[in-house]
Amino acid sequence: MGHSPTVDKVEPKKFELSGAGKTIIYAMMGLGLLSFLGGFASNQERVWHAYMTSYFFFSSICLGALFFTALQHVSNAGWSVNIRRICESFSAFLPVVLVGGLITALGGSLLFLWMDASVVANDPILMGKAP
Repeated sequence: MGHSPTVDKVEPKKFELSGAGKTIIYAMMGLGLLSFLGGFASNQERVWHAYMTSYFFFSSICLGALFFTALQHVSNAGWSVNIRRICESFSAFLPVVLVGGLITALGGSLLFLWMDASVVANDPILMGKAP
């Protein structure tokens, strides 16, 4: 009467991408890198602006997820465990954001006028803002 059926626990399998899937991902990464580098031949300024747009977009997602995760930990929220795991995985993109920020320094003078010393030297307003 009080007998309950036994339930076997099934361990989830670790997700592993197939060899063909890895090849497709690497091919797409290579195509993106070639497009980025090839864009410098046609319009360097446009490439840097497109880079900054996507950099800020993905950085915002990463930092927003990090903020959400921190907020859930600080408030000891129990309801958000499953959602928090997704946000923690988005936060793993943070080292890529750091590298992307260093890459931004390479094209900074095309993106931000105040990073070009010759422009700053000829502009009294920017000279007044210099440290």
